[in-house]
Amino acid sequence: MISARKIHSEVNRRLRESNKTSNKKVTVTQVDSAINESISFWLSEKTKGMEIDPFVRRELRQLEVVEVPLEFAKDSSGIYNVFLPKNYYKFTRVLVSADKETCGYKSDIEASPVKSSDLSRVLNDPYQAPSFEWEEFIFIEQGDHLRVYLGGEDVELKELKLSYIKTIPEVRAPSLVKEDSYISYSGRVINLDVDLELDESQRSWIDIVNLASLSLLRDMGQVNDYQLMVNQIMSTKQNN
Repeated sequence: MISARKIHSEVNRRLRESNKTSNKKVTVTQVDSAINESISFWLSEKTKGMEIDPFVRRELRQLEVVEVPLEFAKDSSGIYNVFLPKNYYKFTRVLVSADKETCGYKSDIEASPVKSSDLSRVLNDPYQAPSFEWEEFIFIEQGDHLRVYLGGEDVELKELKLSYIKTIPEVRAPSLVKEDSYISYSGRVINLDVDLELDESQRSWIDIVNLASLSLLRDMGQVNDYQLMVNQIMSTKQNN
């Protein structure tokens, strides 16, 4: 955990070091906005690469929640809807335990993700369709829940455990404002600091500071080759 005040201090220090020729100043709300846009971008880009890049996968462990049992309900079509946690961002593993009266009980079988656009084809393909006997279960993401297919209405879901990357709450630093509060761009009154929920011992938070600083400098007209600099910050070779 890194305090919101420290994040702001680091961003402002980089601005001073890189923007010595300009008298432009940034507000607390502008810095908050740049930090939060950088968090969103960082998390999106990192999760895209976590399945193919072992460095990224290791970096994201600080945000991974492991094997959480979730609530579920069976709908009229025999499909199970599993309700995702509020802080869910992206799954890393889905483990299914299920029962079929004629075949017994199977525990902690890893289910495979399927794109919604491919679902009909997969369900009608005898080599890809879900099967209790072959321990092949599939799921799709749909809004705030997963839809889990077990291979027949006679297969009963007993437990589903989800491992996932959690969201990172937006950083807020109203304590840096004279009035100890400000109105956000969405119209909300912000009067409590919200710290950055990343491990201070890793450099992920430094990447976010660098991205936020770069974004603010770009808006001041102080940056050339913005995309190249973003790519350098996000490079796993640089970060490991």
